[in-house]
Amino acid sequence: MTSSLVRQTTVAGVAVLAVGVGLTGLATGVLLHGRAIRAHDEALLAAAQAWRQSLDQTVRPPWEAHHQPPTVDLELSSLGAAGLPEPTFEGDNEEVVARTEGGTRVLYLPVEIERGAESADSHAVVIARGAPVRLRDSVGFFALAYGLVGSLVVAGGRVVLARLLSHAVLPLERARRDVSEVVRVGQGGRVEEQGPVEVRALLRDVNALLDRLDAAFAAQARFTAEAAHEPRTPVTILRGELDLALRHPRPHGELMRTMASLSEEVDRLGALVDSLMVLARVDSGQVEQDRRPVPVVELVARCVRQEGPGIEAQRGRLEVDLGLAQHAQVRVHPSLAEVALGNLLRNARVHAPGSPVRLSAEIDQGFVVLRVDDAGAGIPPAERERVFDRLVRGRQVRAPGLGLGLPLAREIARRHGGDCAVEEGPLGGARFSLRLPRLP
Repeated sequence: MTSSLVRQTTVAGVAVLAVGVGLTGLATGVLLHGRAIRAHDEALLAAAQAWRQSLDQTVRPPWEAHHQPPTVDLELSSLGAAGLPEPTFEGDNEEVVARTEGGTRVLYLPVEIERGAESADSHAVVIARGAPVRLRDSVGFFALAYGLVGSLVVAGGRVVLARLLSHAVLPLERARRDVSEVVRVGQGGRVEEQGPVEVRALLRDVNALLDRLDAAFAAQARFTAEAAHEPRTPVTILRGELDLALRHPRPHGELMRTMASLSEEVDRLGALVDSLMVLARVDSGQVEQDRRPVPVVELVARCVRQEGPGIEAQRGRLEVDLGLAQHAQVRVHPSLAEVALGNLLRNARVHAPGSPVRLSAEIDQGFVVLRVDDAGAGIPPAERERVFDRLVRGRQVRAPGLGLGLPLAREIARRHGGDCAVEEGPLGGARFSLRLPRLP
């Protein structure tokens, strides 16, 4: 059985308040009862001391009390008869004993009695008996009054606490209605960030979550459109070439050229599928997951092993100079960071075939900057930002491209907290810089 947050918190608060009021009343009652006992003992002691002063110098047995108060019974007895040890007297200090015996409060006051002319001191004890201090007498009225007041305090606290909590959760209820409206309407709606500090922080997180959901929906729609549109060209080419080859027999040489063309389109289609799969992983937020420290040398070595043979196959050469960055580490998603750097090397191979490609690195404060320089035609300043748009190819492209490699490199870098940019390179072509966060 579920109940509201207000009800649960109210019940808990009232329980704590009731326990606090009860413990306070109990402690106060114990103090009051103790004070009443001490006051009663002080009265017995005063009566015993006054009666002692009224005794004659010569003690006449049996020792009888005179002028004793009506509420206190006084008598003079020996220590042995009272069952007390021999007392010690230090000046005027006397060892007084007070205890409850058989429902009576008894106080023992040791005294010294001089025996006539012999001036021989004799130890005796004055016994004062009085009615015991009962709880109903010491704290009865207080318990009744405190119980009534405490009940009113608990009842009033329940009402006040319930109203305060109801008022405090109003922003949450309003946020719930706003979220329901956002869910009903769809993308674009946001929750109004009002209320106490804690509630505003929650609403900011809700809006951030809605932003991520909108971005995820937009990325899914974009990916669906790209996945549906981009493979059409290679598929159409493949279909046309196959139909033509099947309908019209060709000489062996021409048939081999057709097969080579089909192989290129298959490679292009495979690369496109791979790029779309990586794009889906990036859009789904996998960059933010599974990050770990990766040595720069290890990251570069993997990319060189993968892309180096392709550069050399086109009679180019790949130069690597990591400098001091070879000892650094970056905190990245290993496979996605490899995709980003590999795309930059592949871009240099495709756009500047047969020319040297230089891969260098340096440390820039909290980042490691990996730079890829080529000796190609470069990218005009007006197109340097457009090349990072998805499915956009620059005008100077000399080989077919997918339009996804550079956007993926920038997206992966930015998801890591870095960036990817292009500028004019020292080899005469383009310089692409990949900035990744460095471990301290």
